[in-house]
Formats: sequence, structure tokens, C-alpha cells
Amino acid sequence: MTKLYFTASSTSWICPPEVHNVLLIGCGGGGGGSGGQARNAGIAGVGGGGGGASIEYTKLVSVVPFTQYLALIGAGGTGGLGGTGSSGAIGGNGGNGGDTIFETFIGSSVLAQFIGASGGVGSQGRGGTNFYSVNAGSPIQLGISVDAYVTGIYSGYLSLGNGGQTGFYGSYNAQGTLYSGGSVGTGVFTGGAQGGPGGGGGAGTQGHGGNGGNGANGSLTPGTNGSSAAANTGAGGGGGGGAGAGGGTPEPSTNAGNGGSGYLYLIYYS
Repeated sequence: MTKLYFTASSTSWICPPEVHNVLLIGCGGGGGGSGGQARNAGIAGVGGGGGGASIEYTKLVSVVPFTQYLALIGAGGTGGLGGTGSSGAIGGNGGNGGDTIFETFIGSSVLAQFIGASGGVGSQGRGGTNFYSVNAGSPIQLGISVDAYVTGIYSGYLSLGNGGQTGFYGSYNAQGTLYSGGSVGTGVFTGGAQGGPGGGGGAGTQGHGGNGGNGANGSLTPGTNGSSAAANTGAGGGGGGGAGAGGGTPEPSTNAGNGGSGYLYLIYYS
């Protein structure tokens, strides 16, 4: 058995002789988190939402010996910028993760496409979600099925950024490993000084989601940016912390983290 692991985009592969089928396991890029909200007339801002994570799929693909193929790895979504000013400007949306694609080198005929996840939404700090691929075979389904938000952080309070959706369709990835969603940042919204914390990024099938940023503590302590997910994990980036309020010069909202890029395994017998 030969197992190849593609992590860089535009990587070519030539099918060996007597190989007619390959098994693909992969996912697209994770979504970026959304930025934290600016304060509004003395009211602290809402934390940004975490980015969603891409679902891992497996697909059996027919190939032709001595034919060249191309692996395109989906980039992680860019984290949104924090809102500016003092009129409640919402943070920027997180970018969607790019698709991971396996195609013929000549003619660019797509044989498999693993869809990237959506970014967090600046409005009310909503977390990003994942999309079901239509040309990627079947999602990995090992272990007991879990709710999509279990490994992220989800809150009913609008001050808290919601967690991104996990990339696990079941409990574990193809290697039997379970990663966690990013943690929510610190900050308790009371209608006063402290900005809302950012939501954690969704758990990727090869790595943890990015942590949410802390909300600014009035004019005393700046907030922190959401953290980015690691490369080649398909995980979501953490949301940015909300702006502080209160006396003096309020601390601004913060930016969100980037989603992790995707990956592709190619397995065959010869």
C-alpha cells in the first residue's frame, strides 16, 4: 500500500502503471473567525464568531496509468477585522475556506472536490458552519454521531461570540482521533465596560479550532485577537474580542484568527 499526503497546493502526481483506482481522504480549508464589534455609545461590543471547520470525506476515484493529476489544497479563510469607531460597527465577516480539489492535469477535469467551511459572521457574532460536498464521496463516520456544536462554544448571549461548527460528521476522523473546538475568550458582558469574548473556532479533523479572543476590559486592558488554526487541519479560526466601553479611551475591538488550510491523502495498491 502507498499513502501520499498532499499539504501544498498545485502538487502534481503521475499515476503508476497497473494502478486504476485510488482512495482519496481530504477536506477543504476552515473558515476564518469574524472580528469583534466596536462599542456603541458606551455599550461594550459583541465578540466575533468562530469559523466553521471543513468535513473530512473519503472517495474512491478511477485513474489511468501514466496520466498526470493535480492536487489543489484549499486555503484557510481569512479572519475578519474588528469594528472601528464608537457607533457599534460590527466586525468583518470571516472568509470562507477554499475547496480541496483532485483533477486531471490536462483539461482540469475535477474528479473530487472537498468543500471548505464558512467563516464567522460579524453580525451578532454568529459562528461559521460547514458545507456538505457533492463531489467528494462519503463523510467519515467513525464513532457515535455528535451534535455539530458540541466541540465549539455556543452561547445564547449576544455578547458572546458563538463557536464555529465542527468538521466531524461523526465523533472521530479516519485515524480515530478527536480534536476539540477552540475555547471562548474571557470577558463577561454586563452592559458596561467589558467587551464580549470571541467564540472558538470549530474543531478540524486534523487539529483543534482556534481560540476566541478576549474582550477588552473597558479602558484598562486591551482585548486579544482570536487565534488562527494550524495549517492542514481544516479547523476554524477564533473570533475576535469585542470593544470595551466605560470611562477614558475605550479599548478597541480585535481581529479574528484565520482558518486552517485543508489536506488530501491519496492511497493506492500496486
